[in-house]
Amino acid sequence: MLCHEVQDWHAATYPQEFRARIDMGALTAHFIDFLNEPDHFGWIAQADGAAAGYLTATLEIRSSSLFRPNQRVLMIDNIGVTRTHQRQGHAHRLMQAARVEAKKTGCSGLKLTTYAANTTGQAFFASEGFSTQVLMQTAPL
Repeated sequence: MLCHEVQDWHAATYPQEFRARIDMGALTAHFIDFLNEPDHFGWIAQADGAAAGYLTATLEIRSSSLFRPNQRVLMIDNIGVTRTHQRQGHAHRLMQAARVEAKKTGCSGLKLTTYAANTTGQAFFASEGFSTQVLMQTAPL
């Protein structure tokens, strides 16, 4: 199952940040709740009648402040493609769907965060025009 494959990688790489397996009923309820919000979006890439990848995103609107102007972007929350379907254009098509929605909703661009160990994702994001703007670092106590 697609989401489990993505979750398993995260849990193995960052066990302090991610749970190993998620109950399918809870997962289904989560995505139903997520997609019922008017500013949340999701797309599924299919291959051979099965899910090959997915992307979820949230419209992020920040009011201007003393330090920055208004900002309206589509935040990519999750993007994943099964190992067997990688490098076949699925992630690119998912990102294109997000770009179309971002333009429709008046966004100035896309944003996302990724983990340091996700070098494959980082290379893909760079090929899609993303650049690093912020580096978040953590330290244990």
